[in-house]
Amino acid sequence: MVRVLVITPNFETATRWGSHWVKNKAAKFLGEAGYDVCLLESDRATRFYFEREVLDAVYVTLIGHGNENVVTGQNYDVLLNTAWFPEDRPLVEAKHFHMLSCKVGAKLGKLLVEQGAIAFHGYDDTFYFLYNPDNYPDGRARPFFEADQTIDKCLAARKTHGQAVNETFKAWEKEIAKADPLTQMWLVWDRDHYVFYGNRNARLPKPEKPSEKKTYEMTASLRGSGYLMLKWWKFKFTPPFYFRGEIRGEVKEKDERGK
Repeated sequence: MVRVLVITPNFETATRWGSHWVKNKAAKFLGEAGYDVCLLESDRATRFYFEREVLDAVYVTLIGHGNENVVTGQNYDVLLNTAWFPEDRPLVEAKHFHMLSCKVGAKLGKLLVEQGAIAFHGYDDTFYFLYNPDNYPDGRARPFFEADQTIDKCLAARKTHGQAVNETFKAWEKEIAKADPLTQMWLVWDRDHYVFYGNRNARLPKPEKPSEKKTYEMTASLRGSGYLMLKWWKFKFTPPFYFRGEIRGEVKEKDERGK
C-alpha cells in the first residue's frame, strides 16, 4: 500500500491543540482515501522514529515547532535541520511535505525541494491561532486549523498541489469572512504567510485498493514424499497458499457465490 506519515507531538499548548486537528483531520482524510497511515504521536514523534519510518512514506504531514532551519517533534526533538543536508537527502527525496510549523517555509521548505522533495506546504513566519482553554479542542482555534487542513483534504483526494493551494486560500477567505475582527486579523496573517514550493502539477500516488479475495476450486493429484499419496483431492482455498510436492490437476477461478 502507499504509505503516508502523520506526525503529532503533544507536550504543551500549541502542540496539544494542533495534534488534535492533524490527527483527527489529516489522518482521517488520508486513511479514508485508502492510504496506509503511519501515525507518530506524542513520544513517538521523534527523530528516531521519523528516520525509521519516513523512507517508506510518500507524504509527510505534521504539526510541530520550528524556525527557518529546523522542524521539531516531541519535546523539541529535531526532525530535520538544514545543517544536516545533503546527508539527509534520502529522507526527503521524491516525497511530498506539509508542515504546520512556524517559519519553516522561510528556508527549510525551500531546501527540501532543492534536495529532491516533490512539494512543500508550510509557513514562512510564525503561525498564530486563538484558543479558548476552557473549550478544548475547538473553541476559537477551529478556523485556523480547518483552513490549514484543507491542504491534507485536497491531497488525500488526489488533487494537484496547485489545486490544493488554490482551495486552501479559498478556505482562508471563507473563515476570514465569518470571523470576528480579532480572529480575522490573525487568520489574514496566517493566510499571507502560507507558502508553497515545488511541482504544482504533481499529486500523491494513487492508493492501492486491497485486492478482492477470490475463491478457487481445485481438483488435483497431490504426491508427497515417502509413502504418502493423496489422489483427486477436491477442496477450496483463499490465497495466499503454499504447496510442497507435486501437484497435478485443473484450477478454475470462481466468484464468491461459487458460480
